[in-house]
Amino acid sequence: MSTARKQMKKKQPEEKNDKVFDFTGDEKKELSGSEDDVREEKTPIVDKLAKKRPAADFEEEGTACAVGNEVQSMLEKFGADISKVMHTKKKRLECLTKNYMKGSQHKLEQLWNNYHSQRQKMTQQYSQQVSSALQQWETEAQRAEEQEEKLNVCSLTH
Repeated sequence: MSTARKQMKKKQPEEKNDKVFDFTGDEKKELSGSEDDVREEKTPIVDKLAKKRPAADFEEEGTACAVGNEVQSMLEKFGADISKVMHTKKKRLECLTKNYMKGSQHKLEQLWNNYHSQRQKMTQQYSQQVSSALQQWETEAQRAEEQEEKLNVCSLTH
């Protein structure tokens, strides 16, 4: 918006100045014949209030192709630069992701090994407790049998 306003402000004073300093009046000096011929042949009289020629006129001439090719080559270079930057960023992102995944996998392996060793310790402790309980139960069962036999023997003898 602001650039459009600035352009409008710039255009308005120029138009006023052109009207004030209008040098294209009908006043012509009397020139000698040789000066008239030279002026008509070399320099055409240009209307100062005339607009610039449209872009279509450039396309008809060879300059449009040259300008177009130059712009095209600049855009291709710019595109190539962007492609290089994007490729570099992609590679860096892949590298960072790969390193992150390696670190995460390493941490997961450590956790897994830690939990696995804790599970083994708990299983071993449980097995020891169960085996000691079974041994205790067997010893108590043997004592009970021995006491029962003693009682049977005593009751038979009495």
